[in-house]
Amino acid sequence: MIVQMKKVSLICLSSEKVSALEELRNLGAMHVELGEKASSPDYAVSEQELIRTKKAINILTAKKGRPDPALASLTGTELVKKATDCIENELAMEKKIDGLLKDREKILPWGEFSTDLIAELKENNIFVYLCAGNKNTLHLLPSDVSYTIVLQEKGKFYFAIVSGHELDTSAIPIANVPMERSLRETDDALDEARTALQYDKDALKSLSCEMEKLNNHLLSVQETIEFISNHDGMRSAGEISYINGFVPVDHVENLRAGAKKHGWGLLLSDPSIDDKVPTLLKVPKIFQMSKPIFDFIGISPSYHEIDISICFLIFFSIFFGILVGDAGYAMLMIIATLTAKFFLKGEKAKQATNLFLVLGSSCLIWGMLIGSFFGIEAHTLPRFLRGFEWFKNEENVRYVCFFIAAIHLSIAHLWIACIRLKKITTVLGQLGWVSFIWANFFLASSLVAGREFPHFALYLYAAGFVLILIGLHWHDIGEVCEFPFALVGSFTDLLSYIRLFAVGLAGLYVGENFNKIAHDGLLGVPSVDIVLGVFIIFIGHGINILLGALAVLVHGIRLNTLEFSGHIGLRWSGFLYKPFKKNNIGEVVHVEHDTANDD
Repeated sequence: MIVQMKKVSLICLSSEKVSALEELRNLGAMHVELGEKASSPDYAVSEQELIRTKKAINILTAKKGRPDPALASLTGTELVKKATDCIENELAMEKKIDGLLKDREKILPWGEFSTDLIAELKENNIFVYLCAGNKNTLHLLPSDVSYTIVLQEKGKFYFAIVSGHELDTSAIPIANVPMERSLRETDDALDEARTALQYDKDALKSLSCEMEKLNNHLLSVQETIEFISNHDGMRSAGEISYINGFVPVDHVENLRAGAKKHGWGLLLSDPSIDDKVPTLLKVPKIFQMSKPIFDFIGISPSYHEIDISICFLIFFSIFFGILVGDAGYAMLMIIATLTAKFFLKGEKAKQATNLFLVLGSSCLIWGMLIGSFFGIEAHTLPRFLRGFEWFKNEENVRYVCFFIAAIHLSIAHLWIACIRLKKITTVLGQLGWVSFIWANFFLASSLVAGREFPHFALYLYAAGFVLILIGLHWHDIGEVCEFPFALVGSFTDLLSYIRLFAVGLAGLYVGENFNKIAHDGLLGVPSVDIVLGVFIIFIGHGINILLGALAVLVHGIRLNTLEFSGHIGLRWSGFLYKPFKKNNIGEVVHVEHDTANDD
């Protein structure tokens, strides 16, 4: 269920804004409604620190090294600064090394020479030009020019021209030779840069061992930014400041007690339909395993919508079983989950492992019903794994998919009818949709699943059509215009559940064909074919498992978030309730606020 909220305006003295926010944060109950984005200097500083911290964590996550005792005494801020410096130095050294290598490549044909000597000779009217070109280039040189060939390599000539007067450089092929340093000096600079680069790399590896402290620092910075945003977002009227937000009804008394203790004013009201109210879901403990799904796909119903978490979990589990549809894969999944459950602790890990156990069990049941076990031919399996003949008939499986669709979509309309019991026309309209959906079920079954179209289904269509007309909001022109498309859409929505059959069957055939390839052999050499066959089985079934997981993400979630949600009127336009509260971490980043300018 979606927890009821109260809209709150908290009023305090402008001189007590900071202390009021600190106490409000300690209460940890109010979701603050922010106005314009904060633009204070404190906010800008903290935002830059957040960017640096995230960048440091992202880079250090991929590194592994040994702890450095000298880093243990550093604060999170100091660790981020050191990491940032090392990252910048590393990039600078890599760029410098790349430039030095290019310079060395250009200098190498000329060997070791003194750039200072060339400059000194120039001051004494002796001009040295380093040139490069092919044999024809030498013949095209001015007749009064003498040259010395330094190196001949792959048809290219490197030569030096020495002249007592300055030459027109456009008439000779001047080589692009860096004159800042000699070859030896370039090698020395390379060694220094590589040493510095290695130092930074080692430092970053050691910093990666301080990830816990860096993550705590990240939370601290985020907490500071939230505090500053709320502080800067408070509105003022003379000596009074106030902040708006939302509080769950069961936390209102705690907030009242805090207001009484600290001398705040409170204005409580019910949210209006136009308010952007956060959503707090309260799911029964047995169904809290659905939370990882919503966290993963990042969606939430709005405050004024319906919480379908339980229904979502039940049908998602059914869809998972049909889409993956292999008892062997299910056993591997259950074993892996039980192993993870033994090692992983914490509420989030518990929810995830419980979810995978349910999904694995659903897959196991469906796999045993259809007799699918690692794509092995049914007649070679033990009797209890061969499945039921009825489920091996493709038309029957299609029929089951449509039956699930009819139940799923009917629940959506019956749910709305239960919510709107006081509006008889709405209830009749929803019952009409249920009747229409079941008529669609019989039609789809006759067209795709080899069933006879029953005569009474025509009466379901007629009754459904009339009841839908009764429940239609005739004053809403948009709804009236969309009505014909909604009728057609109800059939296509039900028909789209055939994807469960199609994807599940594809997975079954993929597994069977990989087994066949491995069994038949490829090279005709028994010893080699055995090794190759085992490799093919592992790779093939691994790919099939990944394809099954992808199918669940695409189709299993879609049927809940599009088809079902469309029928129940759920747009997933909400955002989660996030109370302004203090994180349970060891480090806090403090920012001084200038209360003199709060007004």
